[in-house]
Amino acid sequence: MINATSRYTQTSVTRDGNSVAIAVKGDKYLAKRTMFIITAEGDTFDKIAGRIFGDSTLWWKIAGLNPAIRFPDSIPVGTVLVVPVS
Repeated sequence: MINATSRYTQTSVTRDGNSVAIAVKGDKYLAKRTMFIITAEGDTFDKIAGRIFGDSTLWWKIAGLNPAIRFPDSIPVGTVLVVPVS
């Protein structure tokens, strides 16, 4: 669960061509290329990051691009997520 003090509660997304800029309480994360994935049973941001990046601690890159997901430990099956291309 993302609590009220989390850096991901006040996220804004700006799209410009093929780039996506994520502003998180003054920080910026820029994903030059993104792709979409459809979640499966048991998917969480850290599990997806482990599969895509080989490092589950990079889950925040996925969280930053998907601010509408308020409970990243219980993502509904079939949810479409935006994921940065490494």
